Amino acid sequence: MNAPAAPRLVRLWLAVNAACIVWGWGLSAAGLLGRQALTVGVILGLVAGGLWWRAQPVHGATLQGWRRRWRRPAAATFAGLFLAALIGGLLYAPNNIDALAYRTPRVLHWLAEHQWHWIHAPYQRLNTRACGFEWVTAPILCLAHSDRPIFLLNLVNFALFPGLTFTVLRRSGIGGRASATWMWVFPGAYCFALQAGSIGNDLHGAFLALAALAFALRARTTGFASDAGWSLLAAGLMTGAKSSNLPLLLPWLVVWWPGARPLWRRPLVLAAVTVSAGAVSLLPISVLNQRYAGDWTGLSAEDAWIRPPGPFASALHNAGLLTVQNLLPPVIPGARMLNAGVERLLPEAWKQSLDGFAENGRHAYAVRELPGEEHAGLGFGVSILLLLQLGHGLRRGGLRRMGSAGLWKIAVLLLPFVALGPYFARSGITTAGRILAPYYAWLLPALLLIGQAESAVRTRWFRTLLPGVSGLALLLVIVLPTRPLWPARTLLGHGAAPDGGALNRAFTVYDTYAHRSDPFAPLRVWFPDGPGPIGFVTSNDAETSLWKPYGTRRVRHVLPGDNLSALRQEGMFCIVVNRTDFETRFGMTLDAWTAREGGTIAGRLAVRLLASQPPQEFVVVRWPQP
Repeated sequence: MNAPAAPRLVRLWLAVNAACIVWGWGLSAAGLLGRQALTVGVILGLVAGGLWWRAQPVHGATLQGWRRRWRRPAAATFAGLFLAALIGGLLYAPNNIDALAYRTPRVLHWLAEHQWHWIHAPYQRLNTRACGFEWVTAPILCLAHSDRPIFLLNLVNFALFPGLTFTVLRRSGIGGRASATWMWVFPGAYCFALQAGSIGNDLHGAFLALAALAFALRARTTGFASDAGWSLLAAGLMTGAKSSNLPLLLPWLVVWWPGARPLWRRPLVLAAVTVSAGAVSLLPISVLNQRYAGDWTGLSAEDAWIRPPGPFASALHNAGLLTVQNLLPPVIPGARMLNAGVERLLPEAWKQSLDGFAENGRHAYAVRELPGEEHAGLGFGVSILLLLQLGHGLRRGGLRRMGSAGLWKIAVLLLPFVALGPYFARSGITTAGRILAPYYAWLLPALLLIGQAESAVRTRWFRTLLPGVSGLALLLVIVLPTRPLWPARTLLGHGAAPDGGALNRAFTVYDTYAHRSDPFAPLRVWFPDGPGPIGFVTSNDAETSLWKPYGTRRVRHVLPGDNLSALRQEGMFCIVVNRTDFETRFGMTLDAWTAREGGTIAGRLAVRLLASQPPQEFVVVRWPQP
């Protein structure tokens, strides 16, 4: 008997992502990336999607079955996480620092020029990074003139997570009861739950990695060419979302290859899917990196100093980061004291080594009072539950049972750990917990099989801990500084003292996030009227704020060698300057440079973009308009 078709929503969502990327690259190549062409694309997509939706067979649970499902505590908690993410996304403007500094600005630069181009900027993340998620956001930014709706992309990814998790676990050999439990627990991992209402791209990549695995496993048992094709497309999208996902192609190929035989017998379909998967993958940006930077990875154009001295040092560093970012409690009132103690315990030789290659140097293992979406991994609750379950399985011979499962299954379960090798051996980035979010779905089946998940979920200790694990995730989403669902600044502001302390630190964190979405708004009163671009001297700041209102203003980065007279002829009579960054890169004081170039300082503003750093001074320099 044939297996039922995969959920229509998953396939439709993969098609939407692929269509946005292909349409974006195509319009960019023709120099037509703009409002009219994107509107046509959206209309055609809605018509095609509607016709395709009506033609698909319906397979789903009955209304009674749905009601029973949501009565389960773990499912109800997931519903609470979804609702909290929805409310937070509606209430708060996006404030993810990476999105504000380079992911959204790069799209705004493309839209301004009606095509992808190598952006003239001091930091090359604007150019070199994978851009799958950015192409999906392009129609929203262009047509809505706002970044507020972008969080809905991650909300859809989050909503589809439980069903795909269940598919992966069941087809990996996990029992029905354990799969039905973990399908709700796993999406509650902090790296997923905290980004469900965010515009970060880690949840997006994790969804695509999960979909690629789910369809590959389905193809082995259903024999459907369509399942193999959807898996191939999802794998391409996965690499196009983040270059760090590239090693996952190794375990994916092992899982996908045996189920791809029906696809080989349909060469035209195979060719179409392969071309589509290549177009939405990392391949286009890799080709462009090779052309403009001489390096397909783009690393040669970025900060080369974040490179470990060897694979052992890098692996040791990343193991420490993952331990810290996954196992610490969700709330740490004494975070500063803990950080100071950890730094004292580190060997001096290791601290000096970290200062030479690791992002944030010897402070890389520092933790915060609350885990944020920038650093969170699986989180304390899910990690502890997995560790306890592993102990349970090892006592019951879990390794021996997995060893008798057959060579193919062992390879499928262990190869994701091998895929972690390139990242562990080469990365010095501090935020390993969230960057590796796409890997967690591939690691989960092996951990649950070794941990004898089917018997573990029936134990008293598991049933006792489960509500606490789910509740911790929901509590964290509610108190999350990026989108708090409680009057944080009002209550903390009354208790904060001017001489510092825990309450003052907490108020500073919440207040910083509250203003981060548009930190340069007060500067706009000094901007000149007219369509001319606004100059920007920065190294990595929230550039999106200068583009607002979207669609009416342009931003151009100013570098030390630029000809200011030529820029003024193009209509640039105003430059926003990060004073510290300017004096570092230009080699002179801002006042001396302003006098030399015949400008005047129109205004100054102290802006705090990171709660862990002091405010920085931003200055508006103007020239008289003709």
